[in-house]
Amino acid sequence: LLTYYGDDRYVKLIKKIILRTYPTQIPGGNMKLISTLYFPTLLLYYVIIISTIEANNYALLKEIINLNKIRFLLKINLFH
Repeated sequence: LLTYYGDDRYVKLIKKIILRTYPTQIPGGNMKLISTLYFPTLLLYYVIIISTIEANNYALLKEIINLNKIRFLLKINLFH
């Protein structure tokens, strides 16, 4: 709802929500199981992108796409 109805005041809050779902401590073990830790972050990222495009909120879309942690996460292919 923040990404659809919100404006520029909520950019920091939305970034904070995304970064809170990003796993910070990754245990060792099976890579396929570890990669499931990233699923909530990727799902949230996808929903935010779709809602910002639908709301024509391109300023927020630019901010979200430029998050370094998410860009790194999308570059590595976790789900092989």
